[in-house]
Parts: sequence; structure tokens; C-alpha cells
Amino acid sequence: MVLGVFIVEILLHLFAYGCLYIKDYWNIADIIVILISITFVLLDLSLKSNSSALNGILKIRGVFRLLRIFILARKLSIVKLKRERIKNTNISGYDLVSPLEKVVSILTEIKNMIDQDQTKLIMDLNYCLKMISSNKLYEAELDIDSQNGPNT
Repeated sequence: MVLGVFIVEILLHLFAYGCLYIKDYWNIADIIVILISITFVLLDLSLKSNSSALNGILKIRGVFRLLRIFILARKLSIVKLKRERIKNTNISGYDLVSPLEKVVSILTEIKNMIDQDQTKLIMDLNYCLKMISSNKLYEAELDIDSQNGPNT
């Protein structure tokens, strides 16, 4: 039953996006996992219940059931991101996020991508985020120790 939902979803995406849907590696992985899962279900139905091959198939089928859970988790996170994007957009399609919020969001993403060993860069980004968020970007600040970076 659940596999049927995945198949319908794949078919609808293929109909809506065409070849663009297949260009994403995650979508290809989803399609492969679903097709292999369907194959194992069909093998399970066709083999006799006392067959020794059935035991191996059941173990492998369990792995693909686990993979389907990861697919669902990934798709739920995508839905959450789309919901956040829609939340920040009004009905006429205009983005309601201010430039300040966009800059803070971009800097936060950059900070999260940086290796944690680069503490000076992370401290500098935290300083930038703090100044922008607190609306103190244009206030003069006496920086006595300018060689060690910004004061925090």
C-alpha cells in the first residue's frame, strides 16, 4: 500500500517536472529504492514460505524498508522547508522577508558551513550577525585593539 503511494508520487513528479526530476541524485536514489522494494515484495509473494531463499530475501527487504524510512524523513524535511518558504510569501507571490532578514539568514548559513576549527572566522561572523540583528551597524565604536579583530 505504501509502495503504491511512492509510485504515484514518482509518476506525478515525472509528469510535472519531466527530465528535471531525474537530474536530482536523491530522486534517482528514491526511485531505485522503491523499485527494489517492489521487486522484493513480488519475490516474497511468488516464493514458497518454506524456501531458504525466502529468509535471505526477508533480511534484504528489511534493509530496504529502513531505507524507505530515510526517504520519508528526507521528504518531510523538504516539505518543512517549502512550508517555511510559503510562510514568508504572501498570496500574490511577493517575498515578505526584509533584506536585513535575508542577510542574517545568509550569514547564518555561511557560519554553519564553516569548519568549527576556524574560531576567528566564526567569531567575526557572530559579531557581524550581532551588529546587524541589533541594528547597530552604523553606530561608531572605538576599536582599541584593532589587530585582534572586532570587539564583542
